[in-house]
Amino acid sequence: MIDRIRIRLVRLGVDRYAGILLERSDPSVVDVGTPAEVGQLAVVIAGDDGLSRTGRHAIGGLLAHAPALTALGTPNLNGFKRHQPGTFAPSSIAWGYGNRMTSIRVPTHGTTRVENRIPSADANPYLVIASTLAAAIDGIETEIEPPAPVSGDPENASPRLPRTPHQALDALEADEALTGILGESLVSEYVRQKRQEIDAFYDVTTEWERRQYVEMF
Repeated sequence: MIDRIRIRLVRLGVDRYAGILLERSDPSVVDVGTPAEVGQLAVVIAGDDGLSRTGRHAIGGLLAHAPALTALGTPNLNGFKRHQPGTFAPSSIAWGYGNRMTSIRVPTHGTTRVENRIPSADANPYLVIASTLAAAIDGIETEIEPPAPVSGDPENASPRLPRTPHQALDALEADEALTGILGESLVSEYVRQKRQEIDAFYDVTTEWERRQYVEMF
């Protein structure tokens, strides 16, 4: 059964999202950033009255692995600026029906499906699709039940997504289930490269630092 789910989800994911346009996540301080939503559509997710038991478990897996998914879905330091409370870019680990403020969304129109709203538009689509499927499959296999869906802003009722790349990479490195599905070599190399980027960033004095700490004096 799980093998058939894998094939169906992978085929749909590749067919629909292989051509994602890559953009900078947050080109201005006014914008909340451009998302790259990843949808999952399969017969097993839809039940007679909407979301099936398997669909709930898929959501449970996505929520359980949301901190690690943030590391793969937000690959650049700039991307973390889009996870702002009170916006349509998710900042909390929550799900809801038709709720664009949650990290996981079940649209209330069209065919029943689950959307991962964590990734930014500059994320690698292959890593995003693979990790989204891995998290959902782990939720299905281990029957992870999600909390109740959220209506409105989930900020005060749900845990926060990682706010920094340090937190997100630590979560990915500690996520044994996701690492086991994606492969330890892939995860360790990704974490290594991203930490190198962070170190390189800290070696540079930004324009904001010059204005804030130098020019003011």
